[in-house]
Amino acid sequence: MKQTVMRCPLRWAMALLLFVVMGREAAMAQPQSPRKTTPLVVMLGDERTSQAGNWNKLLGWKGVQNAGMAGETLAETGARLNTILQRKPQAIYVMLGWQEVCAGASADEIFAACQTLIDRIWAHAATTKLYVLSLLPINERLTADKNLVDKSAVVAEVNQKLRHYCQTNHIAYINLFKQFVFHGTYTLQDALTTDGVHLTPMAYKRWAFFLKKFTATAEQS
Repeated sequence: MKQTVMRCPLRWAMALLLFVVMGREAAMAQPQSPRKTTPLVVMLGDERTSQAGNWNKLLGWKGVQNAGMAGETLAETGARLNTILQRKPQAIYVMLGWQEVCAGASADEIFAACQTLIDRIWAHAATTKLYVLSLLPINERLTADKNLVDKSAVVAEVNQKLRHYCQTNHIAYINLFKQFVFHGTYTLQDALTTDGVHLTPMAYKRWAFFLKKFTATAEQS
């Protein structure tokens, strides 16, 4: 008994091929949804910013770049600022001037250098929100660095100048200094520092808390 072999007619095969090709072309013709990108937020500063580690985790945000550089001066930050601005970040939080305090610069000198950087970032206000953070205090009693003797008053004076400049020019200013000192003093709280200068994990949590609180308030106003 002969077995019957089923063969697909040629026109069926051609029709099937045409159907597959048309289906692929139709799929390719569908408009592609734009890829969603996470807005870039930059934390700009020196080692106090850098040593926070993962700012995304601290803040509970996404797209935060830790752009802190240990030991970096204002001039060195200025040299790499264009690279940061070219990325058109949504926001930059900047805390600078600490290295100049350590080097013995006056409050006027530090403020003038800070102002130059602030103005450069502020020129991009159409695309980038700028938040200027106060310098953080130190604890002279706990530090072994003799270069920091009597520097608490310099830090406070720089912050006063920064606050006045930001208020005058309608730039967001976040006063972390008062959240880190013993009440009525310029002294960094013992529990927030490991050596009078560098910060504990508790300090970074406090930093993140008040930064988020201020940002939320600023966005609502």
